Amino acid sequence: MGGQLPDNVDEETAERMLKLAEIFVSGAVGDGWRFTWDVVDVIKLEEYCDAFIASDPPPERQRVVGQAMAAYLGELLLRGNGAGRWAYDAEQCMPYVDLPHLEMRAYPQSKVFKRLDKVMGSEHSLVVFLMYGLSREVPPGGQSH
Repeated sequence: MGGQLPDNVDEETAERMLKLAEIFVSGAVGDGWRFTWDVVDVIKLEEYCDAFIASDPPPERQRVVGQAMAAYLGELLLRGNGAGRWAYDAEQCMPYVDLPHLEMRAYPQSKVFKRLDKVMGSEHSLVVFLMYGLSREVPPGGQSH
């Protein structure tokens, strides 16, 4: 194999997700939010989601910001694990975080867009999603949707 990446690794997807995550972090500063690459910032991300939903963004802004939030959430997952990689699921038409050491795939984009739903969003905790992605265990009181 000599330096080749596994089949499911998509360098372009990884680069795009990192860039989107960085755009989210820098863009949030303009809204008065400061995010770091520490996994505990997922708590702030939950708060940001609430504030973002309350601002009643138009659908296009919700889509763009949601994708950037998902990239940030995925990067937190990768950094928190110290392992894993971005890949693209052609069947689902979305990027995912492949965590082979936990034998799982995580779809942060799917979770973020569920979280941004005005009616059911609060049932889709990004904190629980990240904690499960770090340990494969649902935290006490949490539900994995």
